[in-house]
Amino acid sequence: MSSNPAFKNSGPVFQTTDTFQQLVSDLNTLRSQYDSDLLFVDSSLGDLSSLTTTSKTLVGGINELDSDIGAQPFTNLTTDAKTLTGAVNEIDAVFDASAESIVTSGNLLVDANGDIILDANGADVLLRDNGTSYGALTNNSGNLIIKTGNTTAITFADQNATFAGNITMPSTGPGSPGTSAKTVSGAIDEVEARIPNVFNRSGTLLNP
Repeated sequence: MSSNPAFKNSGPVFQTTDTFQQLVSDLNTLRSQYDSDLLFVDSSLGDLSSLTTTSKTLVGGINELDSDIGAQPFTNLTTDAKTLTGAVNEIDAVFDASAESIVTSGNLLVDANGDIILDANGADVLLRDNGTSYGALTNNSGNLIIKTGNTTAITFADQNATFAGNITMPSTGPGSPGTSAKTVSGAIDEVEARIPNVFNRSGTLLNP
């Protein structure tokens, strides 16, 4: 401890100059920490002068934003929840942004004044029932393929269509053919079998 005389003024009494110098050092340390904390807060908040609100203070900007949005509760919201957080959560429950999906417990209506466009860069529009695939619309070089399950049912080539299986007609009532076979190919074969052979005078079969 120094033997220097005590330093006195109208404030606190310091017994030695060493004590006073220690106080000055502590104050400088405190000021340095204060400056460091201010820099941290400034870096966390960002430059308030870049706010697009009229007010350039944090409190003023928040108050201005709250005034623009409307007072709590937001009675003009069409969601069940009337608070901003509740409404956002309610919307997110349907339009799950993280999962990139739309989830609803009831019916979902897609109603557009214009066209409804399904644009799949993977070439497939998949049809599912509770996660189980039952069909798909597939792009094949600009032509449509219709699948049932995972099996190709109809392949289009411009205006032409090729069916992978049989086309079955009703057995009775309107649309039923007058043949025992109820598929298009079977009915055609049956009708052709009923047509007698026709020959010309030279004996050439005209309906082979």
